[in-house]
Amino acid sequence: MKSYSLFELNQFIRRVIALNLSDAIWIQCEIGQCNESRGHYWLELVQKGEENEDDIIAQASAVIWSRQYRKLRKELGKNFEQLLREGMEVKVKAKVDFNERFGMKLMIESIDPSYTLGKLALQRQRILEQLKTEELLNKNVHAPIATVLQSIAVISSAKAAGYQDFVAQLSNNAYGYKYQVQFFPSAMQGAAVEEELLQQLKKIKRSAKQFDAVVIIRGGGSKLDLQAFDNYNLGKAVAEMPLPVFVGIGHDIDKTVLDTVAFSSLKTPTAVADFLIHYNEQFEVKIQQLALSLQQLTYVHLKSESLEVERLSQIIQLEAQRFIEHEKAQVENMKQQLKIMGQIPIHIARQQLNAIASQVDLYNPLKALERGFVQVTNAQGDLIKSKQSVHPEDLVNLHFSDGTVKAKIEEDE
Repeated sequence: MKSYSLFELNQFIRRVIALNLSDAIWIQCEIGQCNESRGHYWLELVQKGEENEDDIIAQASAVIWSRQYRKLRKELGKNFEQLLREGMEVKVKAKVDFNERFGMKLMIESIDPSYTLGKLALQRQRILEQLKTEELLNKNVHAPIATVLQSIAVISSAKAAGYQDFVAQLSNNAYGYKYQVQFFPSAMQGAAVEEELLQQLKKIKRSAKQFDAVVIIRGGGSKLDLQAFDNYNLGKAVAEMPLPVFVGIGHDIDKTVLDTVAFSSLKTPTAVADFLIHYNEQFEVKIQQLALSLQQLTYVHLKSESLEVERLSQIIQLEAQRFIEHEKAQVENMKQQLKIMGQIPIHIARQQLNAIASQVDLYNPLKALERGFVQVTNAQGDLIKSKQSVHPEDLVNLHFSDGTVKAKIEEDE
């Protein structure tokens, strides 16, 4: 049997396509993924099975070159932007191009705007409307959240690089925060996602008091890889969790059902870790602000009390000075009073002495002699007070104020 090289085979396929599909053809499909780069739009087109809507039976890459994109946008207006959203079922006019190295690619020339939302978008919308009717759409958004998030239940794939990034980001945070992370393994793509993820959510719910939050993360992937998260049962389970659920499943264009019902949805596992770190940082900042406010209030209070003490000290000093001055005046007054009171008895005594002196002076013999009286004493000097004390021929002394003379008694008359 003859064999062909891969290049020869691809050359043959290119010639077959060129011969049979030389003109552009209309294709019915669904946009599985759409990305823009330098004005060009790169699409992944899919077709799903009729019996199982999750079964992709065909897939092809397509491109809208920037020049064609501008032309279509001008022709279709606002509808064109809506048609290029992932999950939209569209009808495109494309030319089939095949390259030996890069394979087949569809060059889109036009889009029929009559097609409506694709099956994925319709399914997601139906699920969200059902959850809204059951009042579950915003239930987890209002779940009570702890002041500090430290004990984290993480649901992810054991092989997912996103889980390792999440743990590394938490462990190496710049603030030195410590986290207790408990891992709950689950498939993150494929048919097993719903069953395994539901099982882990139930397990965490039974021991909810041990955790502060639930994190569902996975690495990056295409939109087709995230179909499992547009699921009613998973959406309901997340909505009814008593803990806040954070979702970071590696995309930021369209939100899945889990993104919509979760407490918070972030782009990547690293972004979820950053949120947890920032959340705790906000708490620390509040504590620091309270400490600073307390410090400032304490300083203001101490300053106020210091001024009050200084004011009271000055008042006490002034009052003490006034008291001392008052007491000095009192003492001086008492000294004056004592001096006056001390002089009164002296004055009285002096008056009394003067009176006594006057009386004594009245009885002074010299004074009597000066008034003309004579004092008579005998020869012995004894005072003669009556005539019976003398006899004739007795010698007596006659004392005058200016001297003494002798006399002789002659007779008694």
